[in-house]
Order: sequence, then structure tokens, then C-alpha cells
Amino acid sequence: MLTTHDLANQPLSLTITDDHGGVEVVSVRAGAQGAVSMSCTCRRYAAEGWCRHLVDLACMRLRDCGITDPDVDARFEEIVAGTALEIAANDADHRLASVSQQAERVEQALAAGPSRDAMETLAVAARDLAEAAEAASDALRRFTRRAAGGID
Repeated sequence: MLTTHDLANQPLSLTITDDHGGVEVVSVRAGAQGAVSMSCTCRRYAAEGWCRHLVDLACMRLRDCGITDPDVDARFEEIVAGTALEIAANDADHRLASVSQQAERVEQALAAGPSRDAMETLAVAARDLAEAAEAASDALRRFTRRAAGGID
């Protein structure tokens, strides 16, 4: 017979539907010393060790990922809420949003045409984009380490 402790140590599997209608399975497991590991069956996760599904879930956007079962929601929150993984996911999410905003600025500067002012604006926007991308890369590296169950 399974005890409550045994149940808590079992991985939680979440079936999600991505933006393109594909079905993926995310596995979440509580580890030792507060570590949490997450994995996904999608191609991005296989290639890079992280994916948007994991970031969205670790940021507690379960409904956005199609998770509506209150029991699954409660169990997921019990495993992930307040952990270093959740913090790393929120940082990565924030940094990815910053990259998108800076890329939009670059596109706007490019659309302005080849005037001297537009080129100066483009140069500043491009530097800001490079800094945002570097910060996002670092945040994703930390998130990937956390999602693999790593702790500092």
C-alpha cells in the first residue's frame, strides 16, 4: 500500500497541448534538499534542456497550459511553489520578455529608414537587445540547471 510519503515522491505527469496542437508530457518530481526536477517530451527540451512549457508551468501558469484539474494543480503547487525552480523560471520568463521588447525596438528603428537619427536609435536598441539576450541566456542556463534537479 502506498503511503502519503510514497505518493509525494512519485513523479507528477502533466499532459499539455502546445500552441500547434501537439501533445506533450511534462514530468515533475520533488527531490532531496528542496530540489525539483522537470522534463518534457518536446523537441526543444530534448535539444536544450528547457522549453517554454516548463517555464510557463514553473511560473504557475497551469491554466494557460491546459491544466484545469484542481487536484493536479494542488499537487503541482505543493511540489514547485516557493522553490528555487520557480524563482529561476520567473527570472527566465522576465528576461525572455525583455528580449522580445528589445527586438521590437530594433524592428521599429529599422522601419524608420536610413536617417542618421534612425541609425543612432538602431545602435542603442541593438546594444540593449544584445544585453537583454545575454541576460536571458544566463537566466535560461540557471533555469535549465534547476529543471534538471540541480541545487546551489
